[in-house]
Amino acid sequence: MRYFLLILLLILESASGSGQSAWSLVIDGRVTEGMQRLDRAIVTVNKNGAFDKKTRTAANGKFSLVLQPNNDYLIEVSKPGYVSKTIQVFTKGVADEKVGKGFPAFPIEVGLFKEMKELDTKILEKPIAKIMYYEKEDNFNYDKAYVRQVQAKLDRLTREAEKLSIQKEAEAARAEAQAQASAAALAEAQAAAVAEAKKKSEADAATRAKAAADADAAAKAKVAAE
Repeated sequence: MRYFLLILLLILESASGSGQSAWSLVIDGRVTEGMQRLDRAIVTVNKNGAFDKKTRTAANGKFSLVLQPNNDYLIEVSKPGYVSKTIQVFTKGVADEKVGKGFPAFPIEVGLFKEMKELDTKILEKPIAKIMYYEKEDNFNYDKAYVRQVQAKLDRLTREAEKLSIQKEAEAARAEAQAQASAAALAEAQAAAVAEAKKKSEADAATRAKAAADADAAAKAKVAAE
């Protein structure tokens, strides 16, 4: 009897498992720096607090991830010399009857900026966005309450980063112009010094030649007088 009940339980579990809808959430991402697409950025995925996988952006700044149901994901986007950003994705809470044919790919765009010691990037220790399933929409979307909480601070940080970047580019351009002007002035001074040395050498040679000619003429005149 116990053997029969065990077999029946296994059959019921198998039937229950086969009735569940398999689905996944595709993240279509793009990483940028200002208006430029950023290639070779590192995209690291942690699942339920543990490392899951890693990829890099292509030349067009794009990357793609496939996330499985019933997990908490943290997606980190980074690149050496840049400030990292994270996005949290929850794939829990989707009832089997809501899956249907699955879900459309979810597009995200992450803008990175270079590390600058003048910037206070403490806010980026937290995710810049959270994505989750909404039953009323029967789809995944951004956590709007979280967006309202952090968006103003993120926008202010982005503006400060852009302003500092422009200032640094202007300072670099001025330094380059000054370096070029200094190099040009040095080259001009060196050319003038070479020209002056050549002129002096030619004058000295002419003086020596005249002195030799005068001495030779004097010697000849002395011989003739004798």
